[in-house]
Amino acid sequence: KLLAHIGSKTEILHLPFKHIRTIHVVEQEYHSKDFNDWIIEGGTYEHFERLINNQTEETQQIDKAVEELKNAPDKLKVLIDDVHKLGVIGEETLIAIIFLSLLSYKFDTCLGFVVKGRFSSGKSHVLKTILILFPQEQIIMISSFSKLALQYMFDLSNKILIQTEEPPADDPTYWEINSQLRQLISEGEITRAIAERDPQTNKTVTVNYKVKGPIVYGSTTTQASIHEENESRLLVLQTNDTPMHISKVKDMLDKQVMQLWTSKTDMDLIKAKWRKYITGLPM
Repeated sequence: KLLAHIGSKTEILHLPFKHIRTIHVVEQEYHSKDFNDWIIEGGTYEHFERLINNQTEETQQIDKAVEELKNAPDKLKVLIDDVHKLGVIGEETLIAIIFLSLLSYKFDTCLGFVVKGRFSSGKSHVLKTILILFPQEQIIMISSFSKLALQYMFDLSNKILIQTEEPPADDPTYWEINSQLRQLISEGEITRAIAERDPQTNKTVTVNYKVKGPIVYGSTTTQASIHEENESRLLVLQTNDTPMHISKVKDMLDKQVMQLWTSKTDMDLIKAKWRKYITGLPM
């Protein structure tokens, strides 16, 4: 009956579940995505058909935008225009370099970068805005590392690892993690020999742990200089931190809050277009 109602359309559809179910007179959250549950919650076949038709139309819009991007003679210009629509002011060179650095996750040799700038210069905003154009499953956002965290990640091959704030150069708690990051950036992997007790023989044995790369590494900082050995392996980028530019950034953020910038529909289309385009590029 359902197939007869919706025809031959087979789009993947995300149904608007309430995620609340009453069990023994107590409301509880649940994570079922069963179609019958949706019907029980008040959904109708007519509503389901409208959802499918809307999603089909949205998919067609994305596919058309991707084809236009593929055929664009100057894709970097399209990129910069789109990032501006998403809320970045100026920074054309910075946008291009960050994007191309992030895109290197597709290659056997990846790039690393650090964006420097004063407080409120928009460095984190630029980076996060460009990151939303990429497939999100490729991105790992880290605010800080524990001493041994990196060596137990094991497989980071062709991931984008973003540390939201570069640690101070003189912070001893980061000496070991910085050493591991440098090895991962330069050599594409981390290999560590660790002494462990064999549970079968009860003898101490040496076990080799390997973290696979390569990775794209990116971070931001307000520091004038970071650890010199880290800096020598990264592209060092600088935001425009003039008072006039910072004022324009704050004005733009105010307009975004008041929804006076790009519409949410247009922003969603820009994100979906670039994610699909990037996903389709060969590794």
